[in-house]
Amino acid sequence: MTELLPASHQRFIAVVIGAQHATKRLPVDKLAELCRNIKGSVVLLGGPEDKERAEEITNAAGIHVLNGCGRFKLDESAFLISKAEKVVTHDTGLMHIAAAFNKPIISVWGNTVPEFGMYPYKADHSQMIQVNGLSCRPCSKIGFNTCPKGHFKCMNLINLNQIIKESNA
Repeated sequence: MTELLPASHQRFIAVVIGAQHATKRLPVDKLAELCRNIKGSVVLLGGPEDKERAEEITNAAGIHVLNGCGRFKLDESAFLISKAEKVVTHDTGLMHIAAAFNKPIISVWGNTVPEFGMYPYKADHSQMIQVNGLSCRPCSKIGFNTCPKGHFKCMNLINLNQIIKESNA
């Protein structure tokens, strides 16, 4: 792992910032606040399409956050997931890779719901964070580029303190 990450990030929490659809992703300001409040090193993971958002997060969160978005191939990202102490992730493919490695997962759910069956395998090692009781949720099994209602409450009302607490536990 020393080849992929600097010495300062040999122990880290992985934060997967991407997802195919915007309604499955926390807004950048919430991700920056999350990363700013995680104790210890953070490695952001995602594809090339997430690189610009990751730059905003690293600029706002501090030097303990490393932008790995677009830097690693899928097999390298999977390897890093296997080495992470914990994984904070949206409902996306890297969440399932983390589950395959039996990693502690903090999964964040926006417009989709775990009840659709897409939750992490072996969910006993997982904390699922979501806003319950929204009449508009779930609005899709897959996702949208923008909130169909225009308010994006499923992510804007997410309990960030709960994610921070679980990340630092």
